[in-house]
Order: sequence, then C-alpha cells, then structure tokens
Amino acid sequence: AAATARGEAFVATADNPAAIYYNPAGITQLTNNNLRSGIYGIYLAPTFQPPAAQPNSGNTYTIGKQFAAVPQLFATRTLTTLPLSFGLGIYAPYGGSIDWPQDTGFRTVATKGSLTYMRLNPVIAYELLPSLSLAAGAMVDYAHIDLEQGLRPTGAPLINYFRFSGEDFSAGYNVGLRWQPLEKIALGATLRSGTKMMFDGHTDFEKQPIIPAARRAAQMDLKFPWTAVAGISYRPTPKWNLEFDADYTDWSSFGKTSIQQQT
Repeated sequence: AAATARGEAFVATADNPAAIYYNPAGITQLTNNNLRSGIYGIYLAPTFQPPAAQPNSGNTYTIGKQFAAVPQLFATRTLTTLPLSFGLGIYAPYGGSIDWPQDTGFRTVATKGSLTYMRLNPVIAYELLPSLSLAAGAMVDYAHIDLEQGLRPTGAPLINYFRFSGEDFSAGYNVGLRWQPLEKIALGATLRSGTKMMFDGHTDFEKQPIIPAARRAAQMDLKFPWTAVAGISYRPTPKWNLEFDADYTDWSSFGKTSIQQQT
C-alpha cells in the first residue's frame, strides 16, 4: 500500500518487506523478522453502448462482476551474523475477470474471460557494503485461464458457444540493486524476467443444430512481459522522501496468441 500511494515509485526506497517485489536488494535495510500482508481492492466498471446503426443501440451494458480482491504476503529475515537477508513473497502480478451480457453485439468476439495468476518469489540479498546491496530471486508462477465467446451473434434459441480452459506453471527470476552513496540520496534498480505460460487444457464447443457438444484437448501459449525499473530517492529530512522512477514493461511480448486444438 505504501508503494501504491507513491505511484509505485519505490525502487530506491524499498524499506519494507514488499521490497521483495519492488527491489529485493532493499530488504537488507530491515532487521530481524518482518511480515506484511494485505488485500488489494479493485473496482472495475466498464460500460459499452452499441453504435446507433446496431441493434440495442439505446442500451448501456456493464460487466457482471465489478469488485475483485487480490491477496499479497511478504516475509523477510535478516541474519545478525552474516550480511544476508532472506525474503519470501506470495502475490498476484497479473489477473482479472470479466463477464459481459449475451446481447452486447460483440458476443462472437468475447463474452467471458478470467485469469488467475499467483507467484511464489523467494529472494536472497547480500550487503556488500553498508551503502550497497545486491539481490536475486526465483519466481515460481501458476496461472489458470478461462475464455468464452459465442459462435453466433445471439445465444438463443439455438445453443452456441466456444470455451477454452487451461493452466500451467512457469519460472523466472528477479534481481535488484540498491546504492546509497550519501545519507540523503539512494539509487535503486530492479529487473523482473518475462514468463511464458503454455496453458494445457481443453476446449468445449457446441453450435446447434450443426455441431453437437464436444470437448477437445487444446493448448495456448502466452508470454507475460519483463519489467525494468530504476529510480532515485532524496530524503531532505527524516520525515520527507521524494522519489522519481522510470519503468518499462515489455507489453509488446504479449502480442497475439492462438489456441491449438487437437482434432
């Protein structure tokens, strides 16, 4: 929550257990054992109004589920005998759920979609100097995806749908650096690798009266982006902290994807 309130500008500060995500090198600033957990509340209310030339043009459509809660937990331990700190983060870097009515006009494009994505992120940080720390961690990810669309513009009176459901595990890494050359100035940088999910699952489809209900084994690949962040923190007094960050997320890696279905 502290990092979110700062507009995510936290890579050079990184002074609580959430540094496991924002910059794992920052956990060397912590002493003894630390635990931080929370729930990130999200409210989504997109609406859609069909163009005047389309049916139901006077209607306004909204999604079915507008609230979501995203859990997170971070724990750290700093040794007293060695310049080492250990951390473990459990959080959801991606995710979402959306469910549109059946008569929006874009039913053949999409009606439902959901992604559950959880990450286990152990890290280790080493304090080379009192002012310089390095860190590295492993990211073990699990994701489950559900997608649905119609095969005709309307869902009645003849049943028609196409669904895909799949899940996968993946692995990646994150690294971080924090350097405080002066008492009032600190610099930080972190890199989180991309992760590739090869969703193994199945498709379900039916298009009365032409295609009877059927299920096929299927697979879909998605590549989630890598992220790099660098920043500088300035503390003119102990109660003030001004930070500027620059971050890049390679969303171009997301691109297009295809569902490969067995015949």
